[in-house]
Amino acid sequence: MKYKIRKSCLLVLLAILTLSGCNVGPKYERPETAADEKGFVNAEEKQAELEYEAVSWWVSFGDETTNALVEKALENNKDLQSAALTVLQSEALLKSSSGRRLPGVDYNGKVTRSRSVTDNVITGDRQGIYSTNYDLGISVSYVADIFGKLKRGEKAAIAELWSSQATKEALEHAIIAQVIKARIQISQLHGLLAIAQDTTKSWKKSLDTIEKRYERGLLQPEDLHLARENYAANQSNIPELQQQLALAYNSLDVLLGQKPGSTEQFGGLERALPNLEKVPVGMPATLLDRRPDLRAAEFRVMAANEKVGASIAALYPDLTFTASGGLRDDKLSDLLDWENRVYSLIAGITGPLFKGGALKADVKLKKAQMEQASVQYAGTVLKALREVEDALVKENKLQETLSFSETRIDEANKAEQLATDRYLNGANGSFLKVLEIQRRRQAAQNQLVQIRSNIWSNRVDLYLALGGSWNTDK
Repeated sequence: MKYKIRKSCLLVLLAILTLSGCNVGPKYERPETAADEKGFVNAEEKQAELEYEAVSWWVSFGDETTNALVEKALENNKDLQSAALTVLQSEALLKSSSGRRLPGVDYNGKVTRSRSVTDNVITGDRQGIYSTNYDLGISVSYVADIFGKLKRGEKAAIAELWSSQATKEALEHAIIAQVIKARIQISQLHGLLAIAQDTTKSWKKSLDTIEKRYERGLLQPEDLHLARENYAANQSNIPELQQQLALAYNSLDVLLGQKPGSTEQFGGLERALPNLEKVPVGMPATLLDRRPDLRAAEFRVMAANEKVGASIAALYPDLTFTASGGLRDDKLSDLLDWENRVYSLIAGITGPLFKGGALKADVKLKKAQMEQASVQYAGTVLKALREVEDALVKENKLQETLSFSETRIDEANKAEQLATDRYLNGANGSFLKVLEIQRRRQAAQNQLVQIRSNIWSNRVDLYLALGGSWNTDK
């Protein structure tokens, strides 16, 4: 008899192992996107040997100030701390989903005191009978995941965990970009402030000379008033730039997770931001695979695919096993006697018979959600391609503009020097022309500062769009 029971159990286990690989539902296939075509339009079609680095891309700027600010933001930024907690939630959900695939084990111990009434066959009287039972046992329950419903749920939880991790990484990249751009803005304002202060000092010297010449009757009153107005106009630019600087530092402090006003000021644009390396040629579109937001979107497609399989598996029956065993006796002292053992084994099958179409509707819902996630992923890839192409176009055109701007400022400096010397030496020079040339020179200086900061900001956008930096063998 025992042999037959053991043989039956072995056959059942063999059937479970055989059927456990019978997973229903679609197999994941990566959606087709525009990135499956050739590389970027605005990158030269040449093959370059590149090493692609997805992490620490901000180090490519070669700026110690930037590195220090980024490290502080990664450590203290409140949005990143919130995202890390979201990842912990996903990890907990995965553990919960994985636990459903394992056997459930429970223990129990109880004491039962009962009274029953019976008739005494001898006296005919009714009498109460008291009894006490002690139970100590353990039970095991297991759902044989024949059609992969639980396995699919676990895979969906894994994909969702990956998605939350990639989303956190995408947020890190976004915060890093904001920190670097705040650093660029601050350096740009320092540069503009330095230009305004230098120009004001220069015009103070010129105004002193003009006032002396006016006192000697060599100049008209309108020249004196125009000189004073121009000096005051330059002075008025300084407090406005100082205000913008203070606000920019406050914004940076919030990104760094610290009290506004905590960051010490750093140098101006020309001294603080080094020149950047050129963008290498032949960058393939597969670089986009490093982008955390694209990986998060694809993981969401994976999770949706697994949920389709789980919803299909819900149409099929579940095979469950429950085993319990323990010890029972009416005397506590004899409870641990092996002869008092009790046990049971139950195998059952349950499945849907009629749900009013709810289960089939859920399959359609999950399929629609998967298709939606696929379309959203393809759209995100398309947007990423546009971001890269935009950054490449700006990279090329900003470099051209920089060259023209450097020529402009060189010529403006020469013109200002000649016009100022001519006027102050009384060579019939026009004071209005001096003012105009001086303003054009200052505008050229400001433009050069703006273009350099734009080049840096655009390089941030390019790294962000590619999901990382690159290293080239020169």
